[in-house]
Amino acid sequence: MLTVRLYRWHAVRPEYAAGLQFDQHEQRRRSRLRFSTLTERFDQAHYGLRIGLADATGRDAADLRFAYSSLGKPSLLSETPEPLHFSLSHAGQQIMLAVAACPVGLDLEAHQATPEVMRQLAPYVMQTAEQTRLQGLADTDKIKQFYRHWVAKEALMKHTGLGLQLPPQAIFIREDYRSAEVAPAWEYQLGTDWCIQEIPAADGYSAALCTAQPVRVQCCEAAGLLKACRDDDTECADNALWQPENTPNADFSMAIRRSSAESLALRKV
Repeated sequence: MLTVRLYRWHAVRPEYAAGLQFDQHEQRRRSRLRFSTLTERFDQAHYGLRIGLADATGRDAADLRFAYSSLGKPSLLSETPEPLHFSLSHAGQQIMLAVAACPVGLDLEAHQATPEVMRQLAPYVMQTAEQTRLQGLADTDKIKQFYRHWVAKEALMKHTGLGLQLPPQAIFIREDYRSAEVAPAWEYQLGTDWCIQEIPAADGYSAALCTAQPVRVQCCEAAGLLKACRDDDTECADNALWQPENTPNADFSMAIRRSSAESLALRKV
């Protein structure tokens, strides 16, 4: 069984970020962000991306170079014949990176939708059968279940590299939350079955990993990546290095409603 290396962090130590530079693609994405907190979150995620990949590959973080698909999905340029796949996701003050020898899709979301916003978004994200799973639940539990579906779907969307070109409603998450299928119109291109793993996340967050076959998840640590606080953590003092104010996750709701180039640029890679 293949292993997926999972890195979690909250911030990058400044001395580890020194000397790391973003490429032109990243600079363009960064320039579109309208709030300083979003820019800071982007920096922490993409500096950490290099540090995590350097740990996984044994290469120098400053020497890593990336290529991008026509839809913006990144890949690591490597001299080895076997490609290394990765998926990065960040939300609120949490960041995650999945690295594997097989294609992966990872998504992390903060539970920022109010019950009313969740009710408005659900028809755009969930199929009718999925929406029935929310019936009879308290609002707090409905929001948790909504995000549980959403991260599973976006993990699959990111795995394929199609992003929002694959509509969330074209994906059905089975009741076990461990598998998914895509609508018949997409079967010829993407296949039919997908493996979903829910990733434990801090309170108020949901995360999921998507692969084409079962995998083992190995939690890893890399020097320079400050561990993200969780309820069961006892040592989180270093996280004071980065404590941005709460900013609405504007890219989440906008991307559901719009598939323009601007909204795609805001999506997490």
